Parts: sequence; C-alpha cells; structure tokens
Amino acid sequence: MNAIERRAGERVLVSRPAAIYREDSTTPLAATTCDVSGVGLLLRVPVTEPRSALKPGSVVRVVVSWGPGALPAAGAPQKARISRVLRAGDHQLVGVELMLSPLRARRAA
Repeated sequence: MNAIERRAGERVLVSRPAAIYREDSTTPLAATTCDVSGVGLLLRVPVTEPRSALKPGSVVRVVVSWGPGALPAAGAPQKARISRVLRAGDHQLVGVELMLSPLRARRAA
C-alpha cells in the first residue's frame, strides 16, 4: 500500500449488479460495483433524478449479486456508510465503507 492510499485492503476490480437502499426507504437505487476491498465497495450509481443523489456520511444498505443472477437477491443487505461521492455526468461513483466487513471483524477479534 503506498503512502497516498488510505485503504486497509487491496482493491479488486469487479463489475456486479448491486442495489443501494437509503436508510428510510425500501426502494432500491440500481448500482454496479467498480471495485471491492475487505472494508468497502466503489459503486457506479445512475443519477436518474435529483433525489437519487447520495451524500457522504449517509448510512445505506447495500446488496451485491455475487451469483449467476443478473439482479441482486433480496437477501440480507449490508449496512454501510457513504465515504465519498464523485459526480460524473449521468452517474455518480459512490465509495461505501461496510460497517461489518470481514476485514474489520477480523481486526476486532
């Protein structure tokens, strides 16, 4: 890990369907993973309307489809905190830190 990189784990580039749920909503925002690490994800989220814009510090729930299906399963979403948001045209890149990640759990033990 270089001095500029603050990430606790290595990034793995992977593109999988995902969904983000705001804490106060049951309606998902469609997303796609860009990369994953032991503590979080970088997601590409289309901005379809102004209220779909996400803000750093917000707590959300994230579901990623790791299986062969094209849509995220309605299974257990992971709670995450948005750490950064970069607007890029018709989408935003959203960095989320998983609140109970495998790497974080291992460090706490």
